[in-house]
Amino acid sequence: LLLGAKAIASREGVPMVTHLSWSQGEVDKSKAQTGKRPVEHFADLGLLGPDLTLVHLIQTEESEIELVRQAETPVVHCPAAAIRRGMGAIRIGRFPEMLKAGIPVALGSDGWSTKHDVTRQAYLAATLFNEFRNEVPVITTETAWEMATVHGARALGMANEVGSLQVGYRADIVVHRRDRPGPFTDDPVPYLIHYGQSSTVHTVYV
Repeated sequence: LLLGAKAIASREGVPMVTHLSWSQGEVDKSKAQTGKRPVEHFADLGLLGPDLTLVHLIQTEESEIELVRQAETPVVHCPAAAIRRGMGAIRIGRFPEMLKAGIPVALGSDGWSTKHDVTRQAYLAATLFNEFRNEVPVITTETAWEMATVHGARALGMANEVGSLQVGYRADIVVHRRDRPGPFTDDPVPYLIHYGQSSTVHTVYV
């Protein structure tokens, strides 16, 4: 079924999206049934590739990250959903390592777990890893912004249409106000991620 779905998605140019390695229980079940961790099993099935997007990927080992990197498979990190359920995405998640390996890690909100606000997810990604890694910053605001934009476009299979301001891309633009109470910074990226988020949206052009 998965192989058939991937073939159909590939023909239409739309990525197949699946949740994977959300919990330790899922990993244990995969190992019991297949003898492999989830990412390893997907690699054996030939499912990994740029036309597959993996959501969550909390429970991963270095060998799995390398498989994802080699296959150029995008990943979606959903920090608020994982935090709400106590899944360990920040405590044990290897998303900074994925980013350093060159894997396009996007951001998601996932279901009913939180507001569907990508800048809120960017704030969590740019701050919470600092607490567990004893390093500042682990993920810079600029990287978190890329996760929310260009990486998100790749995860959706739309990297040639949206995600950045370029000639020929869709002219979808969000204008943010700078006159709300709060710290003022000359750099709009940390201002938007740390202080503004969706509360400063002024105008949306589609």
